[in-house]
Amino acid sequence: MNVAGGLFCLCLCSVPSLVLAQNAQPPPKLEQRYETAYVGVAGNSSSNTFSLGADVIARPDSWLFRNKFSFVRNQADGVLAAKAVEYGSRIQKTLNERASTFAEYDFFRDPF
Repeated sequence: MNVAGGLFCLCLCSVPSLVLAQNAQPPPKLEQRYETAYVGVAGNSSSNTFSLGADVIARPDSWLFRNKFSFVRNQADGVLAAKAVEYGSRIQKTLNERASTFAEYDFFRDPF
């Protein structure tokens, strides 16, 4: 293949991506994610882990409100090995398409 053929193929492959480019859709007004998990292991030693989590995002008009929470607890051979709690909250106001302001609070506790 000569240079002209390679250049033609390159142009042919890049044109559809330029022509078919579309504006991205705005994110949904409300997003919610919840999770829960339990893992139990038995054998020479036993261990179990329990976790909960939630993440909620609301977008009314030019505002964004986000709250997230997670909890993890682990017990190995009857002894508490881990216990962690996390909470986060964020409030954001979009001023224009290039600038916004926000306030955020995060709390994390893991005594182990």
